[in-house]
Amino acid sequence: MQNSTRVYRFSRRLPLLLFGLAGIFAITPFIPNRRDVLPLGYLLMAVLPVAIATLGVLAWRNVVRVNGTNIQAGALVKKSYRLSSTSSIDVRRDKGGRTATIRFFDDRNLTIDGGLVGFDDLLALISERTGLPVSEPIWDP
Repeated sequence: MQNSTRVYRFSRRLPLLLFGLAGIFAITPFIPNRRDVLPLGYLLMAVLPVAIATLGVLAWRNVVRVNGTNIQAGALVKKSYRLSSTSSIDVRRDKGGRTATIRFFDDRNLTIDGGLVGFDDLLALISERTGLPVSEPIWDP
C-alpha cells in the first residue's frame, strides 16, 4: 500500500460546462441573421471560444498524484515534491471553502483547493505517509 499511487482530481462538471460554453460561442457566429458581420468580427469572436476551451483543458488536466515518495501536482506542468521533505500540513478556511498548504523544508509550498474530490482523504494519506499531523482551522463546522 505504501508504494501505490493515488490520483485526486477536481470534479469533471466544470470542464464539461466550459467545453459546452465554448461550443456555443463557436457556433453562434454561423447562425444566420439579417445583419452583415465583418470578417474581423468572426476573427474576434473566435478568440473567446478558444480561451474558454483552454480554461476547460486546464481544469480537466489538473490532478494531484501521491505515491510512496512523491506528490505530483499541476495541470500542464507537473511539479514534483518529495514527501520526506514535508515540514507541515496546514488547512485554513477562506471564503471559497477550505484550502490546504503543504510546506516543505526547501521553502516551497503546495496549495491544494478544498474543491478537490477526496480532499480529506488526500490530507489523511499525506499525513499518514509523512507522519505529520494535519493542523485544522480553529473554526471548522
